[in-house]
Amino acid sequence: MHYSAERKTVYITVDELMNIAMRSGSIAEPEPVYEKAKQSAVMCDTAAEKNPEAEQYSGASCRISYRGITYAVTATAELTERRSDGIHIYSFASQGGKQSVDEDFMNVRATRLCAVCAVFSKAYGFAVHGELIIRYSPRQGDAHYTVDMTVNELYTCLETIIHRAAELIYYETERKEVRIKECAAAKFPFPTKRAGQSDFMTEAYRAMRGGTRLLCEAPTGIGKTVSALFPAVRALGHEYIDKVFYFTPKTTTQLAADNALRAISGNKLCVRAISMTAKEKLCSHKRGEAIESSDEVKPVTSNKCETCPLSHGFYDRVYDALTYLLDKTRYITKEDIMDASAKFSVCPYELSLEVSEYCDVIICDYNYFFDPRVYLRRYFDTECRHLSSCVKRENYGVLIDEAHNLPERAKSMYSHNLYPDKLRKLCTAFGTSESEVNAANAAYSLCECITKLRSDLNENVSKTERGETYAYQIYERLDAEIVKKAGEYVRLCDEIRKERKISLSDTALDGYFDLKDFLAKAEWFSDKFRIVCERYGEKLTYRMICLDAAEIIDTHLDIARGSVLFSATISPMDYYSDILGCTSAVQLSLPSPYDREKLMLTVFDRLSTRYVHREETADMIADIIYKTVSAKMGNYIIYFPSYNYLSQIYAAFSSAHPEINTLVQSKNMTEWQKENYINAFEPEPKKTLVGFCVLGGVFAEGIDLAGKRLIGTVIVGVGLPRVSLERDMLARYYGEGDADGYLYSYVYPGMTRILQAVGRVIRTENDCGVAILLDDRFAEPRYKMLFPEHWRHAKFCEHTRTLEKLLSRFWNEYD
Repeated sequence: MHYSAERKTVYITVDELMNIAMRSGSIAEPEPVYEKAKQSAVMCDTAAEKNPEAEQYSGASCRISYRGITYAVTATAELTERRSDGIHIYSFASQGGKQSVDEDFMNVRATRLCAVCAVFSKAYGFAVHGELIIRYSPRQGDAHYTVDMTVNELYTCLETIIHRAAELIYYETERKEVRIKECAAAKFPFPTKRAGQSDFMTEAYRAMRGGTRLLCEAPTGIGKTVSALFPAVRALGHEYIDKVFYFTPKTTTQLAADNALRAISGNKLCVRAISMTAKEKLCSHKRGEAIESSDEVKPVTSNKCETCPLSHGFYDRVYDALTYLLDKTRYITKEDIMDASAKFSVCPYELSLEVSEYCDVIICDYNYFFDPRVYLRRYFDTECRHLSSCVKRENYGVLIDEAHNLPERAKSMYSHNLYPDKLRKLCTAFGTSESEVNAANAAYSLCECITKLRSDLNENVSKTERGETYAYQIYERLDAEIVKKAGEYVRLCDEIRKERKISLSDTALDGYFDLKDFLAKAEWFSDKFRIVCERYGEKLTYRMICLDAAEIIDTHLDIARGSVLFSATISPMDYYSDILGCTSAVQLSLPSPYDREKLMLTVFDRLSTRYVHREETADMIADIIYKTVSAKMGNYIIYFPSYNYLSQIYAAFSSAHPEINTLVQSKNMTEWQKENYINAFEPEPKKTLVGFCVLGGVFAEGIDLAGKRLIGTVIVGVGLPRVSLERDMLARYYGEGDADGYLYSYVYPGMTRILQAVGRVIRTENDCGVAILLDDRFAEPRYKMLFPEHWRHAKFCEHTRTLEKLLSRFWNEYD
């Protein structure tokens, strides 16, 4: 659909009109819409072969005026045949093997055929006859429906559809008439621009205008969020792009985008925007109550929509819910979605997807772009984009915040584990019908394909810390037989679900979704992947591991017209451009806008935190922490590379200094616990508080403790990821190319964690604080060269007396 403000004309197809105004039925369809479209196309091709004089996919258009707007409607007929009594149009539809024709489905398809006939009749000026053929079960044949209406009746049908659609189409005309102009006239929301901000915004705008990519390192204080969003909003106004997607790694970082967008728009938003909420935080129907998820969005793939009352009849009620939401506000929040969901009894998650069609800016998690399970198919799937009715599919502006997180997240999205123990349970999860027995047999065959690999596990054998036998084997190819058997199980479950007479058990359904995920990821398998079969004791695991997601990221970014990937820590730039699939992107590295002297950065390079030295240096580390936090009363965070190391040093520190208040990060903290942890760092502390946290964790990046809420940090170690088979494979993989495998696999990821943790201290131009790095490796050239420009003032010391003097001098100057 496209609206020309100059001509006051909406250019729209019959299918788009139907999608807006005449949808009916439920969400819970076992078969995707595009699969049914494929089947309909096969039916059409078969009919055309039997009738060579008929013409396939012919088109026609007509114009109808309504409330001052001209609707230029285009229709495509699957099959047309010219006869003496007029044009005969044949339309084909599939119901995916249902045992009987669904009345709602038939009515919608018949209405569509009437509209197509009306357009052809108006275009050619004579009678048009229509016939609808619906395939609902190969065994029982096809259902036929004849459209035998007068010309006036056909016109009335088309006008009725347009009248109903007009209310939602208004929001597209409003976008062109009002919002686009407001975006073009948007002013920078602050009196002055910070150092580097103009450069960032200029290059970001060029990326949107020119259809290129920008990779930008913007240290804390640049105002990176508004610097990315403002030029994107202007690009909307100048119509270089039609929609902006702002992707973040965690839900907490969406708040910065929310605030920046509101600041750009002032009191009245110049854009229509939505901040998407993860499905499991909206849906309460996954076998009980809603799940309190981690900060990172995790997809719920086994949500049983088939039994949810909010999914039944969803499309009968969603029209009113959409108009209610769009009239209510231009900035749609979770609370707005839940309000409309309750008011109109519609699924909140699906409603958020539907209303996003009418939004200019969509703020959401990485998953919705990159994850093969939950990506937004209506925007990013080549087979489904025709279903989306509000924007040109290629004109997207993509903004990726905290881009240093994307490579690891993307790799995890395309990795998958299969467990024979779980697959074995599928063998007893079905009933006794023929189709169920076949599905159980497919699960058994799949399980056997994996367990036979146990015979390969005789070479790489060792003992774990718990005394269990561990063995593994690495393969460079994906076992085709395993893929085949997984596909058979999914296909058979699809058939069972289509029949609707049989409901899959929870176990069978979980297996169905798990294997469907596996197959979706397996389609991307290449030399960038490895297969690992491993055994802990008697438990076997078949792992598909993505080592390098650069090509996957690159492929997804190609969907967008322009992309901006930005973070405070994209260093070294060449490393990140490589692993982000952005080797041809424009690179921009900005200096820190803050006075670097306000951060006392000190490297204590006399001490080793290597695993073999940790016991002997534990007391010394505890003493350095004490000397740092006792130099000035306030809030501090101490970062460690692992929970085990954290516990070791915490025990030494707390026993030596029980008078100091401490907080310890624990594994699997709830949202409430995380919030309480952060709130403990008060802006006006009355006594010293020391937090013990893990590098790379939720408290090491993405938190904003400005002013006196955090005045110092001690970082223990160089942040190296834990040595593992996967990390070693990664090192070998990059080492086989032009890169240094150890740097790519261990050093660079570790340094990014360090940079992020130090970045927690100075959050505004008025802040001052200390950062102490503990490890002799920081003095090595390969680490020094990774220090950013605003770390060049770092001081190196070998004795605690020197550290005490440096701390005293610093706080005397800046206290």
